[in-house]
Amino acid sequence: MELIGNVQVVSLLYPVSSGSAPTIDIFSLEEYNHALIIVGIGATDGTMKVTVEECTAAAGTGNTDIAFNYRISTTTDTWGALTAGVSGTGFTVGGTDDDSLYAIEIDADELTDTYEYVKLTFGTPSGSATLMSAIAILSEPRYMKDIPVSAID
Repeated sequence: MELIGNVQVVSLLYPVSSGSAPTIDIFSLEEYNHALIIVGIGATDGTMKVTVEECTAAAGTGNTDIAFNYRISTTTDTWGALTAGVSGTGFTVGGTDDDSLYAIEIDADELTDTYEYVKLTFGTPSGSATLMSAIAILSEPRYMKDIPVSAID
C-alpha cells in the first residue's frame, strides 16, 4: 500500500530557531476531509502560544480562531490523553517543553461555511529562541487522484 497516494503531506514550517513569531503556510481543506497538524518543539527557553484559525482566503484574511483537539508526546512514540475542544485561545508551549510533539486534529466539517483555509499560528516566544517546525497531514481526500492535490494556493 502506498500511503502518499491517500494523504497529502504539507510542510507548514521547516525547522527554524527563532525568537519571533514565524510565518507559517496556510493550507486548504477544500479537497480533504481531515488534517493532522504535527508541531515539533526542540529546545525552548520561554513560553509560546499556539492557535489555529479558519480563513476565508489563502492569504489568511477573514481569519477567526477556532477550537481544536490535541495530544502531546514527550517521548519517542507515546502520546498523552486527548485534550478536547481547546478554545480559540489555543495552548501554551512551556519553557521546559523541550523535545515534544503536539498533534492537532481538525475536521473540514468543523470549519464554518465559506472557510476552507486553515492557519496555524505561533506567538512570539518569551525567551531568546525556540526551535520549532510544523507539518500537516491531510487525509480522506474528497476525490482520489494518482497524484495528491496541492493544498497550498
